[in-house]
Amino acid sequence: FNVEEALYTRRVLGKVDATDADFGQNANLTYFIQPSSAELPFEISPHTGVFSVNGELDREREDKYILTVIARDNGHDNKLSSSVSVEVQVLDVNDNAPQFFAYDEILEWKHPEADELSNHNFESVMMIPVYKAKLAENAPVGTIVTKVYANDSDFIGNGNGLILYSLPQKKNQLNLFAIDSKEGIITTIGKLDYESQSVHNVTVVASDLGSPSLSSTAMLMLTVTDVPDDVEMADKPVFISRYYELEIEENVQTPVE
Repeated sequence: FNVEEALYTRRVLGKVDATDADFGQNANLTYFIQPSSAELPFEISPHTGVFSVNGELDREREDKYILTVIARDNGHDNKLSSSVSVEVQVLDVNDNAPQFFAYDEILEWKHPEADELSNHNFESVMMIPVYKAKLAENAPVGTIVTKVYANDSDFIGNGNGLILYSLPQKKNQLNLFAIDSKEGIITTIGKLDYESQSVHNVTVVASDLGSPSLSSTAMLMLTVTDVPDDVEMADKPVFISRYYELEIEENVQTPVE
């Protein structure tokens, strides 16, 4: 049986059938799961063999169950039984957002919210991971600032556990940083200037490829250190992107521009 992870109340998955060639009570069968455990989120109807899930399935905790179902007749003198293995595969649902790790500290961010039903205001608290870094203002364009890390405990094969990184741009914000969407490496794509801005707070978003997509937010706090104006570093060439993908039809004449 295949079933998505969720909380269920006696959701029927199927039926286990057995036959007995005897007559009367000797052919009257009773089904049960062995070993019987109240912790297992499964049950079987003793008379019909209808197999159900009753409880919570969490793929991240247990992705497969292999159970033994016993069919036993009700013979008066000698009860006979047979067994069959029942496998339940728990399918992934995108129920986990990416989680940042290897950060430097946690920032507690409070912001006011209003409850329209009660007409009351209250404070909502978000815990934001913070990565810290320092760069001299004369660091050349293309310098690596830091690397952020996130993981997702959902299944990678269907995209629920795959992560892409991004730096959302605010209005009128200088475009000074870029992030490798796959690796989480943040680099400079513009010149830093200590005199105009000595600290940059950069929002970093990790989003999975589930549908709908789930995301988490972190912050890069970059401190720009002052360098005397007479100390300069020559700019080196830098690629705007770390990955370039092109499509070309087969059998075309070369060279292709």
